[in-house]
Amino acid sequence: MKIHNNEQEGGNKMNEKTIDMKVTIFMTILVIMLVFAIGMINISFANNTNTFTFSNDGIVVSDESGSGYKIEGTSLTINESGTYTITGSCSEGNIKVKKETTGVTLVLKNLTLSSSTTAPISLNKSTDTTIEVVGTVNLTDNEDVAQEDTSEDFEGACIKVKSGATLSIKGTGTLNVDGTACKNGIKGAATSKITVDGNVTFNIKAANNGLAADGSMILNSGTFNVEAEDAIKCDPDDDDTESLGDLTINGGTYNIKASSDGIRANGKLEINNGTFDITAGEGLEATYVLINDGKFVINSSDDGINASNKSTRYSVKTEINGGDITINMGRGDTDAIDSNGDLVINGGTLNITGQSAFDYEKKAELNGGKVIVNGSEVTSISNQFMGRGNFGGQNGNQGQMMRPGMDGQNANDMFQKGMKGQNGGRMVPPEMNGQDMGQMMPPEMNGQGKDKMMFNGNRQSNNLGKMSDWATEGVNKASEMQLIPKSFDNTDLTSNITREEFAHIVMRLYEALTNEKYETSKENPFNDTTDIDVIKAYSLGITSGTSSNTFSPKNLITREEMATMMTNAINKAGIDTTVDIGKVSKFSDDSNMHDWGKKPVYFMSSKDIIKGVGNNTFDVNGNATKEQALIISAKTVEKFVK
Repeated sequence: MKIHNNEQEGGNKMNEKTIDMKVTIFMTILVIMLVFAIGMINISFANNTNTFTFSNDGIVVSDESGSGYKIEGTSLTINESGTYTITGSCSEGNIKVKKETTGVTLVLKNLTLSSSTTAPISLNKSTDTTIEVVGTVNLTDNEDVAQEDTSEDFEGACIKVKSGATLSIKGTGTLNVDGTACKNGIKGAATSKITVDGNVTFNIKAANNGLAADGSMILNSGTFNVEAEDAIKCDPDDDDTESLGDLTINGGTYNIKASSDGIRANGKLEINNGTFDITAGEGLEATYVLINDGKFVINSSDDGINASNKSTRYSVKTEINGGDITINMGRGDTDAIDSNGDLVINGGTLNITGQSAFDYEKKAELNGGKVIVNGSEVTSISNQFMGRGNFGGQNGNQGQMMRPGMDGQNANDMFQKGMKGQNGGRMVPPEMNGQDMGQMMPPEMNGQGKDKMMFNGNRQSNNLGKMSDWATEGVNKASEMQLIPKSFDNTDLTSNITREEFAHIVMRLYEALTNEKYETSKENPFNDTTDIDVIKAYSLGITSGTSSNTFSPKNLITREEMATMMTNAINKAGIDTTVDIGKVSKFSDDSNMHDWGKKPVYFMSSKDIIKGVGNNTFDVNGNATKEQALIISAKTVEKFVK
């Protein structure tokens, strides 16, 4: 027993020594690791806190021993993570964050920076950057747009967020952004993401986009004063299949003036709160417009809220669950709420002033909330168009192109007699010769800008004949644009338009888009007309007639033919008419369309120029009136001539 106890005691002592040694080794390793980690922290970040002061003579750095940056003249490149304060003033300076650099914070403090060779601030591909605005920051892009295709450094924005990059903006200062001399204010490329927090005041002016990201954008707070063609937008290019094009607004104040779209998303536009004062062509637009709350005043000359076929990721829908929404509409072809799909109102207060309150193509539901139209509360949603229905004007005129069925008749009853399943007098456009419309190269523009509308050779008509009340403003606009041919003097504009009469309109449209008078020396190929506008349209490739030697001038033009001739005219004027048929939402009568008519129909529909007639129907063989054709022509000029 004694020997056993001694052996056990000795074994215990050996175990204790072993444990003590292991603990000592572990503690030593732990201390070494902590020292190494602290050293790494110092190596990685201690030197990456610096202040840079811009001037026209160069950039002064507060700590020259610091790392994470490179200075070349008045160009600063950040190439490591860290926090960098930037101040001063420079008329030709820029800041770049190097490709794939993450964890960068740029504190812009009372900074004035402009550039004529590149963007004042460029966040290169796959970077992750936070911009904190302190005091007043002024950014101006003076790049020459003419050098966009030749200059490697051209960015076209005061802040350019390149593909796959992430930008967060915060702070309490004022950010003045001027992109009027170039293109954009703040612009994110494919799959980029922009998030705004804090209480920054944005004063943005731009020629094209004010604040935009092709990928996605989340605006949580701030004040946004934006003047641009498109003020706030998430809308990727047609060939960009990766970007979401989603925009979420959770709060903030928005004062917007836009010649085209106020707030636009390709996919989903979700608004959960905020105060909005918007004056624009179209106030809000997306494939899926979702409004949960907020206070809105929208003054629109086109559509107040528009859900259109832009993305296959969402069903086309306008859904209003709350908020206080006031929409004031211009006269003519305008809709307070226009949905190419569904329209659902579940709550909130909606106050509409205008000729047409609602235009939808599938279903409409009023499940809650309060809806006031022209001072009177309504308890149901009904389709209206161009001032008909509850807003006066014509009611149930079968010559109306967009909204048959207002008096209960089915749009299918609007087909011209004898036209179903037959070629009739239908036009055979250039596409029948094997050409793809999306690939047709436009003619040279001879250096003329389309911003100067001279309309050489056209004349304003002062002898307008009978027209509908709802059409007066739109027709007068066409007259002011000199789009009304002399042959329309003292005619009944409510009557259906023939193919020859439409040729008169489409040639004036072409000349308005190109800002030049078109003459032709081509011989007349047709044996059933000698009309000069028909010959010109044939010479340009806008039409090739109903056969090789006939035009069928007195046949009523169909909606499909009209869309095709107008699209051809737009294309021949040098404007891209490409449309991806695989991505658009199809009309229910798609199978009734000719191969040559599909792209034009969906192009014109995607631009909200010629829409469907309800129930997701385009009414391929339906006809149009002269006044409708004139209004659509004027709308086309407004859309493409800036």
